[in-house]
Amino acid sequence: MIRPARGLLPLVSIICAAALFANGARAQQTTIPHLHWRTLETRWFRFIYTDDAAPWTRDVASRIDAAHDAVVALVGSSPRERVTVIVEDPNNVSNGFALPLLDHPLIFLWPTPPDPTSPIGNGSWGDQLSIHEFAHIAHLTRESSNPGVRRLTSLLPVKFGPVAVHAPRWVTEGYATFVEGRIVRGIGRPHGAWRPAVLREWAIEGQLPTYSALDGSPRFEGGDMAYLAGSAFLEWLAARNGDSSVVHLWRRMSARVPRSFGDAFAGIYGASPDELYGRFTAELTHDALDARDRRDSQDDEPRRVLLASHGDTLPFEGEGELVQRLHWATGAPALSRDDSLVALVLSDPEHAPRVVVLNLNRHAPDSAARARAARVRALDPEDVPAIESRPPALEVVARLDPRGGMSFAEPRFFADGQRILATALAARGDGVFRRDLFVWNWRTGAVRRVTSGAGIRHADVSPDGFTAVADRCAGGYCDLVRVALATGAITTLAAGDRAHLYNRPRFSRDGRTIAFALQREDGWHVATMPAAGGEATVLDDARGSANAYAPSFARGGSELVFASELGGVPNIARIDRATGAISALTSVSGAALDPEASQNGWVYFLRLHARGLDLARVRLNASLPRSDGVRAKYPWVLEQPATATLDSLAVAPLPIDRAYRLGPRAERLLVSASWAREGKSAGIAYTGTDPVGKLTWLLQGRWGDRASWTGASIGAVFRGSRPLFGLEAFALENQPSRQHDFAAPSVIDSRYRGVSAWSEFDDDRQSHDISLRALASYGTVDPTRLPAVRRALAQITLGGGALQTPRDWRISERAALTGAVGTLGDHRWQRAVLTGGASVHGMGHELAIDGLFGAVSTFAPQFERFALGGLAPTLVDTALLAQRVSMPVLPICVATGSRIATARVSLPGPIWRPYYWLGSANDRIGAWSQVVGLEGSWRTDGIWLVRVPGANLLGGFGYSLTGPAKHHAQAYVSVNYRP
Repeated sequence: MIRPARGLLPLVSIICAAALFANGARAQQTTIPHLHWRTLETRWFRFIYTDDAAPWTRDVASRIDAAHDAVVALVGSSPRERVTVIVEDPNNVSNGFALPLLDHPLIFLWPTPPDPTSPIGNGSWGDQLSIHEFAHIAHLTRESSNPGVRRLTSLLPVKFGPVAVHAPRWVTEGYATFVEGRIVRGIGRPHGAWRPAVLREWAIEGQLPTYSALDGSPRFEGGDMAYLAGSAFLEWLAARNGDSSVVHLWRRMSARVPRSFGDAFAGIYGASPDELYGRFTAELTHDALDARDRRDSQDDEPRRVLLASHGDTLPFEGEGELVQRLHWATGAPALSRDDSLVALVLSDPEHAPRVVVLNLNRHAPDSAARARAARVRALDPEDVPAIESRPPALEVVARLDPRGGMSFAEPRFFADGQRILATALAARGDGVFRRDLFVWNWRTGAVRRVTSGAGIRHADVSPDGFTAVADRCAGGYCDLVRVALATGAITTLAAGDRAHLYNRPRFSRDGRTIAFALQREDGWHVATMPAAGGEATVLDDARGSANAYAPSFARGGSELVFASELGGVPNIARIDRATGAISALTSVSGAALDPEASQNGWVYFLRLHARGLDLARVRLNASLPRSDGVRAKYPWVLEQPATATLDSLAVAPLPIDRAYRLGPRAERLLVSASWAREGKSAGIAYTGTDPVGKLTWLLQGRWGDRASWTGASIGAVFRGSRPLFGLEAFALENQPSRQHDFAAPSVIDSRYRGVSAWSEFDDDRQSHDISLRALASYGTVDPTRLPAVRRALAQITLGGGALQTPRDWRISERAALTGAVGTLGDHRWQRAVLTGGASVHGMGHELAIDGLFGAVSTFAPQFERFALGGLAPTLVDTALLAQRVSMPVLPICVATGSRIATARVSLPGPIWRPYYWLGSANDRIGAWSQVVGLEGSWRTDGIWLVRVPGANLLGGFGYSLTGPAKHHAQAYVSVNYRP
């Protein structure tokens, strides 16, 4: 992955994570089958992509074979199968991941380009992404030289190589990042300013991760250290022992003699990885301190400062004045027109991201702290009071928490100072998420949506408040657009393409000019344009090859402040629009980002430290010298010279693409099983699907003992349209009377065969969703003691849900009503079932309540009356037999009747949930069965990219407190599949 994917565990976790997206009604699949898909093939790759990403995909595909050849030459291995590349933009996120399966390697590319402030925001996004992900494939599909291991691997349903199985995460991600920097000059994190900024600042503060934390930690940027520190460590090893030593490590890991990663590593480098990593961090810390001291020395001689500085006073010249100490990720600051308020986004691991408005002229009252200090002094006059190590916190005027699951970002003030324009990642309803514009009145709390499905990442409000200028990203390219805030209408000012990407526009104070960052083939530039549109003027062409971005107007528009990487360190600079003269305003040890100029001569910005991003400020008229004298001396703490071998990737002609239709087909054999009170069963399933999941078919059979469900079915689901359609034929048998220790009526024993068809439509808007499902079936019910009869069924289910996210709480509700009519022989019947549930999540815990109530015609046949207990019917859609209500701890038909009610209270956890359940079925609700237990479940509609259909996994243990099965304990497990 470009951003966070220990051995085999992370690879399997990718698959599971992809499936977990599909868990429950609020599903987000890895692919969205109903979109319009196309496909093309190159020499080494098969691309599958959506229509909107076609230009970006063809551009990447034209150079990916050259990337393949360069990566294979460096890595020393290549996959034996053609690589499938799926290109989709489901959520406006810059990322990708690879699944290094030996028999069908897969790459996912999400084309939305990253911001220039991102660690991955330098160079061509398509080339960097494809190089990184294919480096995973080439690296991790290296096969074992041991014949026994190869034979065993060939028998496994999921096939991974030994490097993928044994390498820690820092190796897999660090090496792919290492490869990024060795292919094309200027592309990849090793060539960027962010990696050295993080390593340098963490080293200066003594916060570099330990070896055990290199794979990842819960600290700020802890997940990225596998990429940043991992790649730098590998470069350090290659510098000591030669580039070939890295490839020799992979060869030892995949040799005929099985070895652990530690043994393979020590055999190449002469010491364990944790020992050499300790030496690397010691050298890195020395170099970072020396580079910092040379920066602050006037004669370019090191001036080592070993004494600790006073708290957070930012002692070094050029680091600015601390406004507020902040932790974790902080969004770009926005100033109100009168400079009295600042709005920014705060986030941390314990709280959801929120927009806060701070008063720059007032500090938050802390009367409670002062009262506590007074009591302490009164009780112990000899006690020493705490020092004031940082500025007091600013007063929070207002905050905008997530609304319906949407977290807001990129706030910008209207001229009235009361309204704020913000963006949020919003559901489009069809499984796609796009960033849209919203207006928040922080005085009233009202939020109004402006656009829908626009893909806007950053925007700024015009002085008159009627329009906004924004960057709109879709399909891999970012345009510069104007938005009418009253209607949401969008006008394109400049269209993005491979050579021109637009980012973070800002209005001048008079509204006549806009400034923005423009990415060309030579990097990021600061540019301006008339607000009405026209020619873009690049202001920083003379400043060399350093990136420049995040511009903001100052002094009424005659000057701009921006982030500049001149000298290899992101700092704040000022440029005179008339003369082009550039002055440095900051000289930080880490990074200074996202400047915002006030009218009273201050420039507010974000300053990187090892625990997050602080809000700081510097005078607009500051002017600092810049020195590049130590850049090349310390390659891992300052931006290093290019180490790649190519200026660019060769472009190859492409064949004509074609419609995806049903895509390339692939099959898989699976096993199913169940064990519960009614008995045990086992089965096999043979399924076929395509990487996108347009059409999935499933043939399965199951045999078992006692009262378990047995039989066979064949079905298919077409998801290439909205709504989806399904069709199934089946033959089932279930005999509850054969259960041990419970006498169920034999009248329910029967065989059931028939066909069913269904269609389903859902519209998920994140804050609320609605679904409609229709099912029809016709078949034969053959009771073991009665003549066979025909069964016809028509059923409709209408469901929906809502989500609220006040502060750090998450509250959701769901309900569904199912109505069915049918005939069984000469009997007509009607049935209604109401299900519902609610959950509350907060303070690290969750409480959930769910239940159902059902009623069927009083004179309905016994087969159609409700039957409580046992596992849910297998092999078919459970809606086909909605009268069978599952409770695996209890025997099948522990209670039957024309009415049923159940309720459950549970404490959901990551895997297991303890629960209390009660249920009753009779012609009149009365005697209740009660159960306590522990259960884990997992469900997906399909993980089509690894040829897995819909799956339902259930396991648990329960104890019956009351009812016919009183004082009975039962464990249960079930593995079922659906097309």
